[in-house]
Amino acid sequence: MFNKFYNFKYHTLVVTKKDEQQDDFLLLTDFIATVKVRNALQGLAYYNQGETSGRTQNHKHLQIIPLTEEVFKFFPLLMIIENAVKKWKDVIEEKPEK
Repeated sequence: MFNKFYNFKYHTLVVTKKDEQQDDFLLLTDFIATVKVRNALQGLAYYNQGETSGRTQNHKHLQIIPLTEEVFKFFPLLMIIENAVKKWKDVIEEKPEK
């Protein structure tokens, strides 16, 4: 679901189908759904929990923002982290020569 109170283009929400409080703990099913959407959008997922989370509906909602140039300009640290992850992923995935 696209966020009608979005901060960035394609700012997306993953919401629960049943009524749940925004301050409830996340469940495995919440993580599984969020990872699927996060992977599809190549984005950053986060969960703002609690009474001051800005909820307007009675469900948990996790938020995903795609890692675009617009987002990197607003959060320059994300670009540094993204580059570090790519670098270390390449190192970790390297297979030793036999």
